[in-house]
Amino acid sequence: RLASAFAMAAVRPSLGAIPSEGFVEELGSEQAPVEGATRVPDVQGLTARAAVKALVAAQLEPSLVGSGRAIGQTPPAGTSVKKGSRVAVRLEANL
Repeated sequence: RLASAFAMAAVRPSLGAIPSEGFVEELGSEQAPVEGATRVPDVQGLTARAAVKALVAAQLEPSLVGSGRAIGQTPPAGTSVKKGSRVAVRLEANL
């Protein structure tokens, strides 16, 4: 646990420093909310149309690869990202 504390200290801005735009500080397994940020919705299993609708509603830019239903996404669901960020969605045809 001590090693992870040192790793966090290495990426945390110094006291009084202004963090870069979109900076997200991790607190345990949760991420602190950042002004101008949104959480990536879970689109796995959704049709391409439904995935796009969910991502646009979260103010994100969908990038689709393939056709059919979503089988993967990057960044993962629940990640806090800057509004307008691109979310890659891998689609696969129903077999």
